[in-house]
Amino acid sequence: MTDSPDTEEPPRSTRERFHWDWHRRTEPGAELLGDLSGQVVAELAANRPGQASVLARMWAPARIVVVGPRHVPRQRRRRAGEARTHPETVRFDPERYLRRHPGCFDVVYSVFGPLGRVDPDILLPRIAAALKPGGLLAFSTLAPAATGAGPLRRRTAVRGGGSQHRALAVDRWHQLLGAHGFDTAATDTIHDPGDGSGQPGVVTNVFRTVRR
Repeated sequence: MTDSPDTEEPPRSTRERFHWDWHRRTEPGAELLGDLSGQVVAELAANRPGQASVLARMWAPARIVVVGPRHVPRQRRRRAGEARTHPETVRFDPERYLRRHPGCFDVVYSVFGPLGRVDPDILLPRIAAALKPGGLLAFSTLAPAATGAGPLRRRTAVRGGGSQHRALAVDRWHQLLGAHGFDTAATDTIHDPGDGSGQPGVVTNVFRTVRR
């Protein structure tokens, strides 16, 4: 078990953009999701503030649903002049929510969300069933430590408690995705060396997969 960086709310300047990496300061961004205009989108949320409102401002998706545990922050109310599509927060177990909404979504994404904590053999079939054929799943996870192998877990400090993230190797994720009905379109590895102030570097893997 190794310690990973503390989870802190990012500065306001970084909240105006979409990020996949742990510290929310490194490219790439929302372009990995493609054009979401008219799409029905679900975010499988983590314990930290999500980024659905950024996507709502960038495009005009038909709907964005943020699904997460009871303590997931609610999206603030839409202000005058902002995008009409406003994220809906559903405080519900993601696995149960997806099971109740088969074939509903064009895109499901997650930034260090439940795919890093819940058994992928349980959650991936639920995501596949909730996506329409040809739908996109995109998610980011911690990469294994340089000296680690296999299903290494890294402890993550969060407000109000702690959680653990699976840090599986890229090949293992590809195997799991293929076994549960997904074709991997691309995998990006983001290296953040840290900021020199004691904040450790983090390696993030971002997966983009298409439901068969």
